[in-house]
Amino acid sequence: MTTKPLEIRSVFAKNVKEQRKNLGFTLEKLAELTGLAVQTINDIEGCRRWVSDTTITKLSSALQIESYQLFIADFFCQKIIIDTPTQQLLDLKKKILKNVDSQIETQFGDFLKSGFNAKLAETQKFPLQQEDRKKAPPHKPVKDKAKRGIKPVNK
Repeated sequence: MTTKPLEIRSVFAKNVKEQRKNLGFTLEKLAELTGLAVQTINDIEGCRRWVSDTTITKLSSALQIESYQLFIADFFCQKIIIDTPTQQLLDLKKKILKNVDSQIETQFGDFLKSGFNAKLAETQKFPLQQEDRKKAPPHKPVKDKAKRGIKPVNK
């Protein structure tokens, strides 16, 4: 399959613009990252200027993709997951966090199902007993030994 030069330019221009927007970069930010002028990037995205291999390398590096991906028609519309080492690490982090969360929930659930409910019920009864004690009249010490049930000693 042969592709006309104009089609290659338009595919390249569209992909540069799509990836820039995907990353949330402005023209100014991309210009800063590549060392190119804002107008140059605008001309590239507008399909008004062609670029050298050095510029392609600068753009692909700043856009965090491989150079060849800028030349694939509808590359960013295909929802292809770019499998970079960074993406692999992020995916691994998500899996680990998901596993840890799952294990915590399982063990916490098992703990609640075990004797914890019985222990919790006991601790709930204790405050009630304390409340019952508060309702009773306070205990006054008895000074008279006869009233306490102690027999006086005769001398």
